Amino acid sequence: MLQKGFTLIELMIVVAIIGILSMFALPAYQDYTKRTYIAEGMSLASMAKSAVTEYYAINGTWPSNNAEIGLGQAQTMSGQAVMGLGLRLGADGTNRNAGANVTNIVIYFNDKVYKGSVPPTETVDQAMAVGTDQAILALAPKDANSAGSVQWACVEIKLIQEKWLPSSCRSDNPTRN
Repeated sequence: MLQKGFTLIELMIVVAIIGILSMFALPAYQDYTKRTYIAEGMSLASMAKSAVTEYYAINGTWPSNNAEIGLGQAQTMSGQAVMGLGLRLGADGTNRNAGANVTNIVIYFNDKVYKGSVPPTETVDQAMAVGTDQAILALAPKDANSAGSVQWACVEIKLIQEKWLPSSCRSDNPTRN
């Protein structure tokens, strides 16, 4: 007699194998999406890095806010997982000297990066005013030379796991909150 189809045992083995494979694939995919969201923030920050570097090369001082370099308000510079991007004066990227008063580019992430973050409907200013947990990544210049070249370092990382960060931020030993 000719058998057609699969037996129940064969089907159960296939389902078990698929279950085991998905057990490893799902967390890896979630980490991949988080890294993509962080990369989106770094990409948005590249425009601000150029503007800050140009401002420093021309004026010899660091800008303290978005308006000084012609960027819109923090919440207008947003993306799928980025709530906003703003400038503040803070620590430098070499020795984390909080009194250095150099420009920090702060990337504010929404709840796609950290579930406890402020929902995207609130502005960056509202999020900082109430002191809610907010996933942020702050970049600061390491050093600036007379040729106008500025190297950037991650100086503050809040509520973002190290495995989601770009490799340049993992090696900088930034302040973690």
